[in-house]
Amino acid sequence: MIFYVAKGGPDACGPGCSEWIAAEGAFDTGAATRLRALLARQRNTKLPIYFHSPGGLADRAFNIGRMLRERGMTAGVSRTVPDACTKLDEKACNKLKRSGQTLTAELSAFAVCNSACVYAVIGAKERQVPPGARLGVHSSRLIKLYSDGRVAVMNPGRNTPQAQARDAQTRKYIGDMGIDVQLLELASAIPHEKVYYLSRDEIANLRIDPRQFHETGWMVVQAKQASVRKLFIEARGPERNEFRVGIVDVSCVAPGRAGLIYIRGLASNEGGRGQTVGLMVDGKAMPMIGLSAVGNLDFDNGSTFDRWGRAEGRDFLEHVAKANSLAIAAGAPGRPLEIATATKLSTAGLSSAIGVLREKCVAADQPAPVQPVGAQRP
Repeated sequence: MIFYVAKGGPDACGPGCSEWIAAEGAFDTGAATRLRALLARQRNTKLPIYFHSPGGLADRAFNIGRMLRERGMTAGVSRTVPDACTKLDEKACNKLKRSGQTLTAELSAFAVCNSACVYAVIGAKERQVPPGARLGVHSSRLIKLYSDGRVAVMNPGRNTPQAQARDAQTRKYIGDMGIDVQLLELASAIPHEKVYYLSRDEIANLRIDPRQFHETGWMVVQAKQASVRKLFIEARGPERNEFRVGIVDVSCVAPGRAGLIYIRGLASNEGGRGQTVGLMVDGKAMPMIGLSAVGNLDFDNGSTFDRWGRAEGRDFLEHVAKANSLAIAAGAPGRPLEIATATKLSTAGLSSAIGVLREKCVAADQPAPVQPVGAQRP
């Protein structure tokens, strides 16, 4: 596992947070030692740490989790993307990450934290699993570590003293961290060769990240068409205990045209119910129309989704970029949308993201160069 310090723009890792520790790769025998050494060198002892990891050695993850708890640290699941690495191959990028330098970077919510990684994250005093991030669990297996670095897999069976001791250690650790021990039951039911990704309801109900509302920053996404996107999670449903993902996407859909899409995770009292949905810009409602349904998102396997949209002129980008407030509102058909019951979204970083999108839209509007008749392509 590689640990390094990264620095982004204002609020890059949350309100008032612009610097963090990146943790990438598998939990190996020296992971806890390397993290402790890095922490000892930091003047700022309250840096959060963000993991992007396939898993590794569970006992090393326990060590790191207890270290985070002792220090009162915040841990999350996000992928650090250093600016310099966009022009380097993987080997050169990893060398840079190990250089000890503080790297200018962005933090992406689209990350995974599997197996042992989950145990490290739950050790933190505060845990952040943003929409787009995934927590994967499966049953563990016993291994034997040799002094020369060799690893041997042991298969003693579930009911042997070794397996029972391992499960007791894991159960105690989970309980010590204030997490529901149902986490162990979920993991134990999944073969080691497979991975089960926790739903948003499970992440909240297990007390890993029970926040009633949280959101990503505005991201510039380059897919089939450029867009600016925000993901958020909110508690909905009759008892407000159903945690659903929402996605707001602003894009340039055609020359001179902009599009607004809202993908909504449905609570149990929303499927099939007629509603009016819209975006509120500085308190003014912009109703959307229902579009074709959306299948499950790969980072949220516990919900169904519907989709709403609206087409606008390109000046819509300027209108949104200057907005002081944005919100998503839903109400009964025929009734006006109300800001009082709307889900308010942060506009921090929106103006600069729209600026990048505007440039991409203009570039996309330019006609392809016409080849003269008989001209040879290079």
